Amino acid sequence: MKKSFPGYYRPTKKGFAEMWEGGTFVLDANVLLNLYRYSPETRDELLGILQANSDRLWLPHQAAKEYHKNRIFVIQQVAEVYDSIKKLLEDSQNKIQNELRSMIGKGRHPFVGENLIDKITTLFTGLQEEIINLGQNHPNLIEDDPILDTITNLFENKVGSAYNSDELNKIYQKGKERYDKKIPPGYKDNAKGELEQFGDLVMWFQIIDYAKKNKLSIIFVTDDRKDDWWLRIKGQTIGPHPELIQEIVSEAEVPFYMYSTDPFMEQAREHLKRKVKQQAIEEVREIRKLDEIYLENVRETLVAMKAAMNYPMVNEEMMAAMNAAINYPKANEAAIAAMNAAMNYPKANEAMMAAINATMNYPKVGGAAIEAMNAAMNYPKVGGAAIEAMNAAMNYPKVGGAVIEAMNAAVNYPKANEAMMAAMNAAMNYPKANEAMIAAMNAAMNYSTLTEDMLAATNTTVNIKSKIPTTRKLKGKAAKRRTNKEGLNNSKKSNSE
Repeated sequence: MKKSFPGYYRPTKKGFAEMWEGGTFVLDANVLLNLYRYSPETRDELLGILQANSDRLWLPHQAAKEYHKNRIFVIQQVAEVYDSIKKLLEDSQNKIQNELRSMIGKGRHPFVGENLIDKITTLFTGLQEEIINLGQNHPNLIEDDPILDTITNLFENKVGSAYNSDELNKIYQKGKERYDKKIPPGYKDNAKGELEQFGDLVMWFQIIDYAKKNKLSIIFVTDDRKDDWWLRIKGQTIGPHPELIQEIVSEAEVPFYMYSTDPFMEQAREHLKRKVKQQAIEEVREIRKLDEIYLENVRETLVAMKAAMNYPMVNEEMMAAMNAAINYPKANEAAIAAMNAAMNYPKANEAMMAAINATMNYPKVGGAAIEAMNAAMNYPKVGGAAIEAMNAAMNYPKVGGAVIEAMNAAVNYPKANEAMMAAMNAAMNYPKANEAMIAAMNAAMNYSTLTEDMLAATNTTVNIKSKIPTTRKLKGKAAKRRTNKEGLNNSKKSNSE
């Protein structure tokens, strides 16, 4: 039975020993890219293992391609952390100082005074200077990259061949069929670009071809944590996905096993008799866990965007850029109410407010964020997609933070184009809003005040019963528009066009 279902049987102790003694170590691109994120000490520990076994290394062509494609992006991402920390320190300092001044102002406290604020200023200034110095001393790996040099030497004559266009087209066609049936690997990437979604599958076929030709055991090291690579039960990783083992054993007739980088380093201590510092293993493990949380949020967002709007060209790089555009810290209830007003939702009940708080995960939203959202909406004719996205944000309480960040990024531009609005709507995965509600909200956005008739029209369509003032002051271009009923009629007319 084991021969028929090898994917469901963990190798024996003897089987593991044989694989580690004579098998080939195959690396994924993410293992090499993570070298840029480790401390020098941890990086040297991992490279030491690889260099000591360089004659047993092999890199699929697809993995080598993705490493070179993403290397500069990862280098820049690491370098930008210094600026992010510096801004975090500045914002924290300002917040603490302002709140302290509010507490001790006008003689409210007999013992706490400006001397405490001075000490806080000195502390934060020292931390900021330290971060600035670290940033200035950070190596410029774009101009001179010793990590690239080491990897280049390590895998000289150990990189697989590329597939030609005919072979790739056949794989893409197979991929579509496999993804429909959820056959691993790669189907979890179906929210990526039309061809980019098949990257994992291309690499997998290259591994199988190598195993067929060389008839050697394969130990694959990857920091990809998607469920189309691993078998997980109730959040616990059991081992490689059984279908992967089944396929490579069937096709190449060789043993196969997979590790993430940290357990690979642990097993190297046992099977390769190499000293590896536990601190290095712990650092690698911590980074992997943080990646799992972040990438899962991004991946869910991408799937929702593609499923809802057939927006195939959205990839993780675009999401990272959108997330980077978010520079707004947190907001209290009053700010949430202001944001609600900016979105021209004249009435909101407690459940709605709770939904916003739950999805946004920000206790505070700065005025700049309100202005940005208001600016994005102050147009005579706002497309239905924008309204749908806003409606989704108000009524969808279980939307991940990455989705909300994507929406924030999309609206932080005064002239949001149709693609941005489509991305907003796609990210929320929300169906079309009621036409009457769209018309009422469009009308509200085109005037500096909302008359009672307008409020009544919107209230009728959204059926919200909480109490708010019957007139709200809006910002931006809408403040220049007329507020009478004739204007409302004109707006409705413009929407119908």
